Amino acid sequence: MKLLTIIILQILTCATAYLWLRTTFTDAGSRAARLAGVWLYMTLPWRVRLCIIREDLAWSVIWMCIPLFLSAVTILIQAVKKKTKANSTGNLWKIMTILTAPFSLAAILFFLRRIMLREPLIPGSISQNGYSVGELLSLFTYPEEKPGLGLWLALSLVAGLWLWYVKGIKNAGKITVLYTIAALLLTLASLHFFPWDLLQRIHPVCLKLISMLRTPAVFYALAQIALCIPGACSVGALCLHYQKRVIY
Repeated sequence: MKLLTIIILQILTCATAYLWLRTTFTDAGSRAARLAGVWLYMTLPWRVRLCIIREDLAWSVIWMCIPLFLSAVTILIQAVKKKTKANSTGNLWKIMTILTAPFSLAAILFFLRRIMLREPLIPGSISQNGYSVGELLSLFTYPEEKPGLGLWLALSLVAGLWLWYVKGIKNAGKITVLYTIAALLLTLASLHFFPWDLLQRIHPVCLKLISMLRTPAVFYALAQIALCIPGACSVGALCLHYQKRVIY
């Protein structure tokens, strides 16, 4: 029964991931970027460790709901920016996605609370549990509690750097840049030399709240999610580049 539930959750996660990529890459020629983004999300080392290897149902639900919540946020931002008419028939699926935002966020918070309550909270320093630079970039093997960047995500980012610096192709939109900046900041927060100790000393409340994280490595899980967007953008641009070469 548990195995069947895990399989169903993976299928639903694939669907919500595609919805997220569809709302992010709206151009007609973005099919390659969308499919690449779904593949990158489904193969993220953090997601594979928690949802596939550990078969953790709570984490599986969380990783399923994250793309759904990001889809709703993306649609809201686009609607405000473009002043999309809410009564448009073509936007029905967008309206339905927005309506799911409170439920997906509630599910994420509910299951996160359940995960945190599995072990008693012991206030203390979390910095020593952070990543080193070498652990961030690991591809095939990594410590149990610190999954690295992963092969597929690394290859997609290298492809983007190659297109940018060698071919001079700079097609990243604002949302891709935003996700890239967020990924860099989250990665910085996951490192062992980030000053979490100083923040914990500010106030006893800060000590307790930060201790609830137990490890700053969780920020790298969020960074990997954010990196799916520039990675997918890179793969889409790469496919478009070689498609033009074949045509011309």
